[in-house]
Amino acid sequence: MTNMPTEAQTKETILAEPVFVEGILMEAASGNRPDALELVSLFREVTDAAFQEQKIALDRGDFGAVRRLAHRSAGSAAACGLPRLTMALRAVETAPDASVAQAWHMAERMYGEARAALDRFYNTESES
Repeated sequence: MTNMPTEAQTKETILAEPVFVEGILMEAASGNRPDALELVSLFREVTDAAFQEQKIALDRGDFGAVRRLAHRSAGSAAACGLPRLTMALRAVETAPDASVAQAWHMAERMYGEARAALDRFYNTESES
């Protein structure tokens, strides 16, 4: 039987990941900057909505829905080069019911960081 990581270990592991890896995003966009900008725009739109849905589900105590939505968002975050957010969302997916809210709040903070990094990328690239 494996031991579950402690909350501190999980947080430490998540925070060790970079917020944004541009190379991953560019790979997903086949090196095409306009496509990367479109991916960023779509990711922000879809993930903003997903986090709103997760918050509603969390408020209802529907931890299964929170986990499903986190799973969906984690795949998108990985494709957009957001390892820290991906790890935080994976932690939500695997959290026991008693820890889902705490894991989700960490993911929400990581989404704020990720969104700021994507905004900087988007604003820099769209001005070029």
